[in-house]
Amino acid sequence: MVVRSSPLLTLFVALTVLATLLANPVVAADAGAYDDVPPQTAHAPAIEALEAIGLFTDTDCAEGNFCPDQPVRRWVVAVWLSRAAYGFGFNPGQEAATTQFADLDDGITRAVPHIERLVDLGIMEPCSEDPLGFCPEDAITRAEIATVLVRAFNLPPAGYVGFGDLDGVENASDVNSLAAARLTAGCSADPYQFCPSQEVTRGQMASFLARATRLVAPPGYQPVLDSTPLPTDPAVRVGTLDNGYTYYVRQNDKPGDSVALRLVVKAGSINEPEPELGMAHFVEHMLFRGTEAYTAEEFTNTLRSLGVEFGPDLNAGVWYDQTVYDLTVTTDPAENVNTAMHILSQMGHAALIEPEAVESERGVVLDELRFRTATASGSISAEFDRVYTQGTPYEGYYPIGTVAGIESTTAEDLRAFYETWYVPSNMAIVVVGDRPADELY
Repeated sequence: MVVRSSPLLTLFVALTVLATLLANPVVAADAGAYDDVPPQTAHAPAIEALEAIGLFTDTDCAEGNFCPDQPVRRWVVAVWLSRAAYGFGFNPGQEAATTQFADLDDGITRAVPHIERLVDLGIMEPCSEDPLGFCPEDAITRAEIATVLVRAFNLPPAGYVGFGDLDGVENASDVNSLAAARLTAGCSADPYQFCPSQEVTRGQMASFLARATRLVAPPGYQPVLDSTPLPTDPAVRVGTLDNGYTYYVRQNDKPGDSVALRLVVKAGSINEPEPELGMAHFVEHMLFRGTEAYTAEEFTNTLRSLGVEFGPDLNAGVWYDQTVYDLTVTTDPAENVNTAMHILSQMGHAALIEPEAVESERGVVLDELRFRTATASGSISAEFDRVYTQGTPYEGYYPIGTVAGIESTTAEDLRAFYETWYVPSNMAIVVVGDRPADELY
């Protein structure tokens, strides 16, 4: 899909979305998701961000509590890390709950596939050989978790970063890699130490994972923030549907006889497992290749029946931290708006992403990459992107991807990205048009 510049209506919609999302981000969980995690504490942003995508499902320490200061157990590490590093496309319920370990009892049956997966990948290791044990209820030290995270996220080697308490520590090189990747700032600044023998708490583990998946800013980065929220146009209706979607609705009679709709996803290339994949862009393409309710042909025909013309009227754009799907439909007949809403709903939760369609679309994505980068203006734009993002968390996460990344991406990869980030709490619907606001939601 080609990113386009739109008339004043689209500009208004974009400014409305930007202003309201800045004031009320849709990705984070509501304040106070856990009774024992005050918003002002160090690990609260990470805990809220991961809770919003369901990473902690079935691992809470007690109803309504997160227990951020309690040591995190090895079986909990396995579940969280499996979900964070490899996505939610992996469904333990579909796996046999058999295990090679003698100490995994019925109380943690749902964790067994995650444990087996990480051990098979060489990311976590048994704790004993005869009998083979995993020690699921044991804590894990900060030095040990450094090694686990380096393996899981394939962090590159790094030189000495300055921690004064790593002499004789077997995992010292992994600790340095963790710090160089800006996943940790250590346990104290003066003296600069890592505390390798300390047990990792649940709050610390949440911060490690949220930083590794780019859900929160790395330690040491302190952006200048103005806490004053931008005002919301009082004519804009803002709310949350029962299914978790946030909506923004406004009547606007210019231009008349039409309604503009946007599906805004707070996820882009920065949320991909590693740089240069172009996975968010590939997923955007696949949402036009059929859903549970529409085949690819039906999808196209239905949009055309609504007055949508491909190119100037139907589009999608992928950026570093957001993806937006937009279409504008005529209001005659009146049911056009409901049909358009159903299409966006299908795109948000019911995309098929079938292997055959992925292979077919791969060539289209590669052609778009070549078109964007093979020209002089494309090369200049790519170089500006490289310079602008150098030294930031966005470095290397170019939305268009690379040839190698696009060619290596599988339908399973795309499905995992889609199921992780395309969730109601991470999306918003924007509707602006020539109808009373009460009729638009």
